[in-house]
Amino acid sequence: MTAEGEAGAEAMDSSLQALFAAADKDGNGVLDEEEFLNVVSHSVELRGAFDRILQLGCEKRASMAQKRQAVLFRGPFSPNSHSAISPSGRRYRPSLYNLRRVRPGEVLDDV
Repeated sequence: MTAEGEAGAEAMDSSLQALFAAADKDGNGVLDEEEFLNVVSHSVELRGAFDRILQLGCEKRASMAQKRQAVLFRGPFSPNSHSAISPSGRRYRPSLYNLRRVRPGEVLDDV
């Protein structure tokens, strides 16, 4: 790391420590739920970062759900209505027919 990078990291550490100390109202070295929500709701930078973390978490959850569906079902499903989509684009209620056939000895990937 360059000298500029080290100085920036030290400045970031000191500003984070100051922010944490200001947020830790009871001084026990731990932010409880009320202190955390208070600091996140009043800091524009933290609110933006927290919103981004939540957005990434939701995207990851949706991606994992799609992967699970790909392992279990033959064809695509609508992410909103959870209906099966035929090759012609028609949507219909899924049935046992839509489940992938698993051959003896085949192991499905854990998703």
